[in-house]
Amino acid sequence: MQKLYCYVDETGQDTKGKLFLVSVIITEPQRDANNIFYSKYHNTRAYVDLTILTTAKSLLNKAQEPYEATIFVDGLKRKERHRFAAGLRKLKVKVRKVRGIREQSDEFIRLADAIAGFIRDSLDGNQAIKLLYKRAEQNKIIREV
Repeated sequence: MQKLYCYVDETGQDTKGKLFLVSVIITEPQRDANNIFYSKYHNTRAYVDLTILTTAKSLLNKAQEPYEATIFVDGLKRKERHRFAAGLRKLKVKVRKVRGIREQSDEFIRLADAIAGFIRDSLDGNQAIKLLYKRAEQNKIIREV
C-alpha cells in the first residue's frame, strides 16, 4: 500500500478573498521525493473548503491504488479535523489521519509556507521570482491543480 504524507499551507486570507492560494507538499515514507502542488482562487472567502479541495486534487493527482494519506494542515484546529477529513472523504480521498500542525514544528509545513509565498510573489509581479517560477513549472517541479 502506498503511504502518502501531505503538508498543506495557504496564503491570502489577508487579501479578504481577492487572492487565495493553497500549497501542498506530498511525500512518501522516504521523504526525499517531494511533489509540489498548488491552486489559486480569486474573489472568494471559502478558505477551508478550497483548502480541502486543493488537498484532494493534489492527492488524487499523486496517489496510486491502494493508498492511504496522512494530512498535516498548518493551523488546523482540533475541532476542524473531522470536517476536513469528512470533506476529503466526500471527494474520494482515502484518509488515514488529519492533523493540525504548527509551522515552526515541521520542515515540510515550512516548505509549504515558503512555496505559497513564492507563488504569491510570482503572481504579484516580482520579475525575478516569476522567472524562477516559470523554470520550476517547466521542469515539472511544481504543478497547478
